[in-house]
Amino acid sequence: LFRSYYQVITTAEKLGYLDNMFQAEFSPNEAITREEFANLIYNIFDLTTADSISFLDKDLIDENYLSAVKAVYENNIIVGANNKFSPKDNLTREMAAAILTRLNRE
Repeated sequence: LFRSYYQVITTAEKLGYLDNMFQAEFSPNEAITREEFANLIYNIFDLTTADSISFLDKDLIDENYLSAVKAVYENNIIVGANNKFSPKDNLTREMAAAILTRLNRE
């Protein structure tokens, strides 16, 4: 399975879409977190970054993903719930559908 995606993954990496996401290996069968997905969108769409965010759990956001989280929130692409971003939570299919719908409006 991984071999069939090798070209796509290496192309995405060369384009800078996967920056800061995978230190050792791609791990195609692992879940993706909300902050990792924010980073992917940020890298692909070259979004502007907000100055700050006020999530109660902002200290849980990995420093490598902070600009991405600020940008996707500022651009209303990935939003939080109950004043939290939940950066370490896995992205659900429902969340992915909502994000893709918001991206399609742009």
